[in-house]
Amino acid sequence: MPPGYLTAAAEITRRAGGLVIMDEVQTGFGRMGSHYWGFEAHGTTPDIVVLGKGMGNGFPISGVIVRREIAEVFAQTRFFNTFGANPVAVAAARSVIRAIREDGLQQNAAARGAQLEEGLRALQARHDLIGDVRGCGLIMGFELVRDRATRAAATEAAEHVQDALRAAGYICVRGTPGRNVFRVNPPLCITAADIAGLLGALDSALARAQS
Repeated sequence: MPPGYLTAAAEITRRAGGLVIMDEVQTGFGRMGSHYWGFEAHGTTPDIVVLGKGMGNGFPISGVIVRREIAEVFAQTRFFNTFGANPVAVAAARSVIRAIREDGLQQNAAARGAQLEEGLRALQARHDLIGDVRGCGLIMGFELVRDRATRAAATEAAEHVQDALRAAGYICVRGTPGRNVFRVNPPLCITAADIAGLLGALDSALARAQS
C-alpha cells in the first residue's frame, strides 16, 4: 500500500460522515513484525477493527474492537449472537495472545520476515519471472510476470511454481485476477531453517518454470 494512502482514505471517509473499519484478520497480532497491528504501520487509528483466525491459532474465534462512543450506541440496540463470549474460544484466544508475548513471536516475525524478504529479493535478481516483492514481516508477496516492463501476468508459470512448491511441502496462495501474486504468511513461530527451505524450494521451482 502506498505511503499515506490509508491516512488519506480515513480522512476522506470521516469527512463524509463514515466510520473507518480496518480488517486485521491476517495482518494483526504481531505478524508485521514492526507493529502489532497493521494500521499502526500507516499512522492512523480506525473506528472499528475486525479480528479473527490468528487470535485462536486454529480454534474458531473472531472479534470486533470499537471506540467507546460507538460501542455505547450499539449497546442501545437489540443484538443476539449464538456464540458470543464463548468461554472456551476466549480462553484459547487469551492463551494465544499470551504466547505471542511470552515467546517473542512478534520479534520472530520481524527477524524471519527480514530473512524472507532478503531471500526473495535475491531470487528476484536471479529470476526474471519475479517482477516485484512486497510486504512486511511475515506477510510477504511476490509477483510473477512474463515481462517486467509491462508486468503482464505469468499465470501459467505461477501455476507450475505453486504445484512445485506444494510437492516440496510448501503451501502458498495465489491471488489477483492474473493469479500470479503469491502470498507468503507462515506461522509466527517459523524458524530460520524453515525460511531457508522455502527459499530453496522456490529457487528450484522458478528455474524449472523458466526452462
